[in-house]
Amino acid sequence: MDSSEHSSEQNMINELRDQIEDKKLIIEMNDDLENIEFMNDFNIEELSINFCPNIIPKLSNSNIKKIILDNCGIHCLNDFQLPNLETLIVQESNFEDSHKLLQSLVQFKKLKELELKGYENLELNLIPLQLTELCLNRCNLKNIEQLSQLPKLTQLILYGNQDVDITSLSQMFQLTELNVYECCLKNVDALGSLLYLKKLSISNNDGRYFFQDIDQIKSLVNLKELYLSNNQSLDINSLQHLVNLKELDLSFNSYINIQPLQYLKSLSSLKLYQCSIIDLTYLKPLINLKELDISVNNIVYLEPLKELQQIVSLSAYSNKIRYYSVLNNHPNSSSYKLGNQDQTTKIVIMFAKELRDINAQISSLKSMRLLRSNLKSKMKLKRNKIEQCLQRIIDDSTQFIQQVASFFQQLSTFQNSQ
Repeated sequence: MDSSEHSSEQNMINELRDQIEDKKLIIEMNDDLENIEFMNDFNIEELSINFCPNIIPKLSNSNIKKIILDNCGIHCLNDFQLPNLETLIVQESNFEDSHKLLQSLVQFKKLKELELKGYENLELNLIPLQLTELCLNRCNLKNIEQLSQLPKLTQLILYGNQDVDITSLSQMFQLTELNVYECCLKNVDALGSLLYLKKLSISNNDGRYFFQDIDQIKSLVNLKELYLSNNQSLDINSLQHLVNLKELDLSFNSYINIQPLQYLKSLSSLKLYQCSIIDLTYLKPLINLKELDISVNNIVYLEPLKELQQIVSLSAYSNKIRYYSVLNNHPNSSSYKLGNQDQTTKIVIMFAKELRDINAQISSLKSMRLLRSNLKSKMKLKRNKIEQCLQRIIDDSTQFIQQVASFFQQLSTFQNSQ
């Protein structure tokens, strides 16, 4: 190697060293990078190599605990001497033989978390027994019986393995998290025995098969998070037994009966996007809700949400809602995404408290002409943001001001009726 090549390589090494942040190094899209042994003395705990096709897989570093290989063309990990490696993620790296890949894992005695994406014909019996977390993403799995031999496994993700037979999951009692997203499940009968589950995703199973009966889930009383989106149509009566649920996603399930949700008083997050819902009455008892998505439904009235004042995030666009003023007493109403509102409603929701203060003054004005001429002087009595907000009303069209007056008339009528 001549001096210029050596200088160039040294510059690259120095640049990579400078990129280390919080003991993490990310290398991306570097066709020139080949020998990475210079990293042997790098003080890094996490290494991510992405789209570097010419890497020579030879590295010895006792500090590295996590490594990510994404499209690197590495065919074997035998020359990765990483005695303290705990997490390995390999995504579509064009291994010629998945058998070689799995065989090379035996050297990583401290490996706890393994994620593989895009590998077919995996020999599951070669997966290290000490794993606690395993993700096999789009690996075309059909039979996962061998996974029941992993005694320490608590988290299992089988994302995108269509037509996988999950019967053997009934023997994996120790699982606390399970994700079978987009697996075209015919039923969920095997899940009833997983009593330690805290997080479960069986979303997006609307392909060639779909299930409606989730009765087996009612025994999973330790569940904190449940994701059931995009399963066409579900009978969710069994959910009323899951009183410890904190997060629930039922989006994209048409014509579901939300009556059982009234018993889930621990819920803090609920997603009901595009569920053909008309009435929100059964949500009234959910006083701990902080996040609610009821967008793209047929909702007309928001009255059942009036007392749910802990809501921080509310999305309700694409509905048939007539009045938003019922939310005026919500402390976080200014951040709500209500959608499909005219400008008047947006202003009132954003500045509910201040608008109530001036409601009496505006209602006493006798004509729209008087409103136009006196509105600006009254704004001087309010905070700057109210002045700016209502100045926009003055500058707008006559039709817009008529909408304002009409709204306050409705608001006054509503307040008097309370």
